[in-house]
Amino acid sequence: MGWMQKLCDVYDVVSRVDIPDDSNHPQLVRIGFTKKKISYVVTITANGEFSSVSTLGKDDYECIVPTTTEADGRTGSNGEPYPLADNLKYFVEKADTHDAPLDRYLKNLADWCSQPEAPECLRILLTYLSKRTLLDDMHSNLPKGLKLHKNESEQEFDGQDAKAMVCFSVEDYASPEMRLWKRKDVQDSWSAYLARKQVGTVALCYATGE
Repeated sequence: MGWMQKLCDVYDVVSRVDIPDDSNHPQLVRIGFTKKKISYVVTITANGEFSSVSTLGKDDYECIVPTTTEADGRTGSNGEPYPLADNLKYFVEKADTHDAPLDRYLKNLADWCSQPEAPECLRILLTYLSKRTLLDDMHSNLPKGLKLHKNESEQEFDGQDAKAMVCFSVEDYASPEMRLWKRKDVQDSWSAYLARKQVGTVALCYATGE
């Protein structure tokens, strides 16, 4: 076995995202994932209804979640959404535009859900988020509500919660793990989806000569 293959094998082991958080095992973040600080977790019922919202403590909130090159390199509030967890301001519905971040998030999630290996919990998430009630549900069920604006009259989404990241749990009876960012089937389906997109991009560039 060559040294390059050995390096690849080591990377595959230490970049596994299903290693327990309390493990002392060295861990890299594998391609297609990034580490983010999650502030809120919204739990959704198996029927796609809001159940509860909770905050993560400082010892828990660094989570490994799916990402894309475009999301990692975004600037401002109109960049590409992350596939699963994102800042709350990216879940805002804007009536004056047809290309709001929430619209792009839902479009990207629907494409991921259409893949054959996508688990049902992702479709449950899509069902809930398509109702576009996330921010209202969170605001109504948090003891102090959400602070999305410094000045409520200006509605600039510059408050302390505007950049807070939210992720999701689904009460899926087929899996003992409700937290989507912890589920191996979600992780594996994202890796497969990302690989399929990259192959398609390469094929298109080859066909067009770009």
